[in-house]
Amino acid sequence: MLDSEGGDGLLTIFLAEAEEIVERLVVQVSELQYGYDSQRILDNIHRSFHTLYGGARVMEMESIAELSLSCLLYTSDAADEED
Repeated sequence: MLDSEGGDGLLTIFLAEAEEIVERLVVQVSELQYGYDSQRILDNIHRSFHTLYGGARVMEMESIAELSLSCLLYTSDAADEED
């Protein structure tokens, strides 16, 4: 993780945002089961993972970044199948 004086503050912000993203992802994934506006939901899920990936990279949390990138690629493939 970042070794700067502001690192703790950034970590707190990242964790709060990550928690919100994960909560939103749970709702979005559950919405997919109903099949309403799947493309919009997949786009939103993709954006959420992109945000999580970017934050994890900045915070040097490679495991979270790698997982988020995998999910990004998966949602990108799923969105392409929807088209």
